[in-house]
Amino acid sequence: MLSAALASTTTWRGNTIVNSGTITASGALIDNCTFQDLRTTTPISASYCIDATTSSTITNCTFVNAATALKWTCGNALNGKIDGTAFTSGGTGHAIELIGTATDQILTNVTFSGYSGTSTNAAIFVNILSSNMIISISGGTIPSIRTAGATVTVQNSVTVKVMVKDANTLAAIENARVLLEAASVATGTHTGANNAATLTDSTKSFTTNALVNYRIYNTTDGSDGLITANDATTVTATLSGGTDNDWDTSDAYIIVARPARNPVSITSVTTTATVTHRNHGLVAGANVAIRGANEKEYNGIYTISNVTTNTYDYTMLADPAGSSATGTITATCVILNGDTGDGTPDPVGILQTTSFNYTIDQPVTGKARRATAALGTKYKGGALTGTITSSGLDTTVLLIPDE
Repeated sequence: MLSAALASTTTWRGNTIVNSGTITASGALIDNCTFQDLRTTTPISASYCIDATTSSTITNCTFVNAATALKWTCGNALNGKIDGTAFTSGGTGHAIELIGTATDQILTNVTFSGYSGTSTNAAIFVNILSSNMIISISGGTIPSIRTAGATVTVQNSVTVKVMVKDANTLAAIENARVLLEAASVATGTHTGANNAATLTDSTKSFTTNALVNYRIYNTTDGSDGLITANDATTVTATLSGGTDNDWDTSDAYIIVARPARNPVSITSVTTTATVTHRNHGLVAGANVAIRGANEKEYNGIYTISNVTTNTYDYTMLADPAGSSATGTITATCVILNGDTGDGTPDPVGILQTTSFNYTIDQPVTGKARRATAALGTKYKGGALTGTITSSGLDTTVLLIPDE
């Protein structure tokens, strides 16, 4: 087995390295190389010094069947250093292990295959105990993340655009109201036996492993978990946070990327509402639609703040009676909520965001309408559906005049 220390003067191009031991690269240039069957604990270690002049560049390479492909000192960013590199899992272990001090990172056209979850086979292991960091994605695939304690946000900004047009003339409609929100991936009930670790829904025909990395909620017992595998009728996820943390016959479930009519509970102090919502995955500044509260003050579309893993706050327009909401209350992530442009400065007939954070395909649902006569022709409501992918979403809805 090869084991080497590559100095800052080393350049490898077009090499194939098989069954290697640890390779310590300090300031080396490695390009268009293939590393295969690297099964030791840290098969290749790109050891970055604080002095950025000694950092290595490992671009357009391929790592196949690696236990842990790259070990990287986080203080010297990956930005531009591993562009175009592809990692394929060996069944367990990480593509990249980040150590040192939490520092924001950029991955450009880096791909990950076969990695999943948040434990031993996550694509990136942030082996840092505390602090915050952002991993920004430009091209390539979205990595799964394991963290030793640091808060890691994966940022992959894509454009979500809705164009509203007149169904008769195809002219763009300005000042049309648009609401676009997250939809669930699947809903149903467990048709298997009681106390089952795996969900069974005999009415479904899922594509094998198409649900991996979505989150499933057992809305009957209040538990949830990240999906690690599925076949046509079963879904595997380790549930936690509920009363049973398993599946009983007729337990209801929902599978989502972002919240999509997820059951929640809400308490309040004056006009500040606090939502308890397990593993919601939302960030401060996101918008949610709250529905189903008997006390009308809680319902509406709000911007959230004071975000933790399982809670967030929003501000109501008025102080509701009592200190907690009653009813069957749900929360849904809102992606677009506003009026289409009139040309000053927004393009006529378009409502969009260029900063939707894509992590996995997101089904969406919504509607558009223009109901105010003062704005010109009134239009009946039109439905919106689609899926936000790694390319974003660009969709058009046609409205019929409301005569």
